[in-house]
Formats: sequence, C-alpha cells, structure tokens
Amino acid sequence: MDPIITSSLIGAATSLFKTLIQTWGKDKASDKTQAKVEKWADKRFEDFEQALTVNCVKILSFLEYSSGLRLPEARAKLHPELMLPTNEMHLFDLEFEYRLEYLRLLGILNKGLREYRLTRLGAAFLAEARKRGKFKEALSHKS
Repeated sequence: MDPIITSSLIGAATSLFKTLIQTWGKDKASDKTQAKVEKWADKRFEDFEQALTVNCVKILSFLEYSSGLRLPEARAKLHPELMLPTNEMHLFDLEFEYRLEYLRLLGILNKGLREYRLTRLGAAFLAEARKRGKFKEALSHKS
C-alpha cells in the first residue's frame, strides 16, 4: 500500500479514535470542553434563538436521544403525514436537506456518512432553551 495513503488512513483513524473517546469518555478534559461549550452557548443563545425556527428545534430534539437520523427519517419525524408524488418528494427532500445543512453550518448538527447527529453545541443549546423556557412546543413532542 502507498505510504501516503497509509499515513492518511492512520491519521483519520487516530482522529476518529480521539473523537470517540471524547464523546464517550468522561474524563476531565471532556468535562472542561463541555463546560466551555455550554458557556459559549449561554452567551450566544439569543443569536441561535433568532436563527432557528420551531421546526429546526424539533429536528434537534429528535436527535437528542438518538444515534443519528438519515434525511428521510428526519423528514418523516417532522412531517409524518406528508404524501407527495416521487418527483415532488425528491424536491421536498432537497429543500429539507438544505435545512439540515443550515443546522450543520451553524455547528449544532454534524453529518457522518449518511446520518445527521447532534453536536455538543446542539445539546448545549437544547439544554439552555429548556432552562430559559424557550421553544416549549418544539421540545414537548414525543419522539
């Protein structure tokens, strides 16, 4: 195997391993990181509040206790009764993906190969919204 490819794969694997440890590990460093994220989210809550709609917050809350959602699953959770012809559903999904990508660009969602997941910042935003009594309608649904 090419040494450059091998080096890239090892670097990617190391990065992934660090992310997994940080996500699942409860060491002092990750607690400090989470505290910083929560403090940052608290300071900028109003900015996020203005940038997000009720439906955006619903999407975040669906992801709060799941391992991730793919685009059709997220759409079905937000719009369970939606029935469109195939070509129109494709166009709707493109618009819906735009919403998910907007949330990703804000830093509150992350996208893996196929699934969207809540970031630390997204979780901190939801916690702060609950603390402040904001987006009650979006946060009171049943998954």
